[in-house]
Order: sequence, then structure tokens, then C-alpha cells
Amino acid sequence: MKSAKGWKTRSAFNFGLLGTSELTDRLALQIEVNYASQGGRKNGLQPLSDGAIPLLPSGMTFYADFKNQAIMNYLEVPILAKYNFLKTRYRKLYIDAGPYFGYLLNAHNKSAGTSSIFADKNGTTISIPKPSGPRHNIFPCLNKS
Repeated sequence: MKSAKGWKTRSAFNFGLLGTSELTDRLALQIEVNYASQGGRKNGLQPLSDGAIPLLPSGMTFYADFKNQAIMNYLEVPILAKYNFLKTRYRKLYIDAGPYFGYLLNAHNKSAGTSSIFADKNGTTISIPKPSGPRHNIFPCLNKS
């Protein structure tokens, strides 16, 4: 199981419909259909996907400082048996239980920001050493001679 280190909750709107049918004086059946947007957000130094920067070697992990948001939208259908164990003239208190069905409608990541590229999670900057000996052009496509 992966750690959620550095991730924070994401606030979003949820809404739905529910219907209740009283079976007895204390027992009812409640069915809901809800839309729920869930996920998380993470800001700061994070690993880049392998191959995200074409000029950097693959197979190594590089880091950048940016904002990332995971968004998952669900259609949820809980079916609940509700038992009313405290019923007074002004108050009712229920306990409920039952199956829950959830369908993932869509999921995606949003990333934003600009950053330098770092060699590790400590923010070590990448340095490109100057070649020794005869002049070498690291990026031949930039040579317009």
C-alpha cells in the first residue's frame, strides 16, 4: 500500500436524491443516488514521470516543484435499512446499514506550474559539466554555423 504522504484532502461538491419508505414504526428503507467528487491535492516538490522531459535520461527519477490534483467523480447508490431507536415528538435518532454501490464516472490528474528540474527529492539542482578538450556541442540542433 502506497503512502499518502504530502497529499491533502480536496474539497468538492456532492449532491443527490434520496427516498425513504417506512416499513414499520421503527424500521425504514432508504435508497440514495448521489454524485460525489473525490480526490486529493499535493503542492511542492514531486517526482516527474519517466520520460516527461525528453532531454533527460530515462530510468532515473527527477523532481520539480508544481501543483498536482487527483480528481475522481463517482455515482453512488447506498441502500440502507434504517432503525429508529430513539423516537420522541421532536427528535428521531437512527442507526442504518446496507450495501453500497459506487461507479467511477471519470478520473484524471491536473498539474500546473513551472519549475526547475531537480536531481532528487531534497532539491539538488542539476548541473551539466563543461566538456574538456575540443569544443563539443551538447545540443547540435542549436548550432547555426
